[in-house]
Amino acid sequence: MTSTRTPARSPLRAVFLLAALAASLVASLAQAQNTVDEEAALGLEAATPAVETKEVARAWSLSSEVGAIATRGRAGWPNEGATRASLALRGNYQLLETTSVRYAARLDAFDTRVNAFAADHERSASLLELYATHAIDRDTTLQVGRINVREGSAYNFNPTDYYRANSVKLFVNPSPLVTRESRQGTFGVRGLWLQSQGAVSLLYAPKLGQSGASDAWGLDSSLTNPTHSLLATWSRTLSEKTNVKLLVFKTSNQQWQVGFGGSALLSDALTVHAEASHGRAAGVQMPSQAVAGQVANQWALGGTLTVGQWSGTLEQSYNGQAVADTTFAQWAVSEPQTAYAYLSGAERLQSQSARRNWFLYLSRPNFIWSRVELRGFARINPNDHSSLAWLELRRKFDQFDLGYQFMATQGSQQSMFGITPARRVHQLVLTHYL
Repeated sequence: MTSTRTPARSPLRAVFLLAALAASLVASLAQAQNTVDEEAALGLEAATPAVETKEVARAWSLSSEVGAIATRGRAGWPNEGATRASLALRGNYQLLETTSVRYAARLDAFDTRVNAFAADHERSASLLELYATHAIDRDTTLQVGRINVREGSAYNFNPTDYYRANSVKLFVNPSPLVTRESRQGTFGVRGLWLQSQGAVSLLYAPKLGQSGASDAWGLDSSLTNPTHSLLATWSRTLSEKTNVKLLVFKTSNQQWQVGFGGSALLSDALTVHAEASHGRAAGVQMPSQAVAGQVANQWALGGTLTVGQWSGTLEQSYNGQAVADTTFAQWAVSEPQTAYAYLSGAERLQSQSARRNWFLYLSRPNFIWSRVELRGFARINPNDHSSLAWLELRRKFDQFDLGYQFMATQGSQQSMFGITPARRVHQLVLTHYL
């Protein structure tokens, strides 16, 4: 979501492409196949093709995607149409027996800006990862370069994922699982030490400039590394079914943050997870009631239940740095641009905009037909009673996928989801794997 309005544009190009892709999708659903693959590719929840092969797996993968978007705007916002394209490369190069290089990059482009997607650019290039790993001995490893440090086991909001802010140039999908795979890493040096039942890691990330605007074709190093920072983690496997992690995080302009995470397998069908972060708010990241130096706790608690081929995850999360719903409602009435800027800023920070949220995620392979995958989630703000729902149907072939994505928001004009520019968003996507 952006904070500025754009003039209404003719969506004819998107409509024609929507119709063509829809015809292909309907025809493809009549064909029955047998295998399903759930690996994420392109950061768009598109899986690598489910094809059996006896060839040696390649050390790299290349995916491309085109999409047609049509939105229905709320009162005062135009209906919009756009087309987009993405290209993603990932791989690992074994330089020496003890040294390897991991890399990931992507290109994204829209033919026109759409209010429903938070973006500073219409076209961009992102270096997601580029780092070398050297095994000093069997238990000690050193990593140097741009490293994607993803922490936390929750689906919707990860309080212990301290390097998530300002790491995505273009949002092409509202799914938090997609966003985690589409972001740029942090430049730094990390040491990892394996233990008998766990591991210890220490990461140092230097300051690489003053935080400013994103560069469409640059590294955005000043955004991913705005301060000197240090992250120490300790993980432990308590049993075959339980593991925990402790984190300590410090930046040069903020006091210490302490994090905790863990998960447990309660039965063959039920897993629970939790994570939390305790510390003092920086007070400069986005307008809210969090004051610099004030303690602002964050946490997420949830569980995943598997029944047959259905998998469902239910979570509740809390963000002490988010603005109060009553304050946001006042902004929506008297200062709407402040409300839009707040939501857009929270999305770029990959932070929860509401104090409390409920989150439900469902998925099933072989939905109705084989090789047809269903995924979807819903976010609900229990205080202002607004919600966002997203659904994807994806038909898998050997070398490409066809998918349909639908997003809907509802709520009053003073609510966090009810004030968003688009009431409905439709997107048809064609993904090819090389």
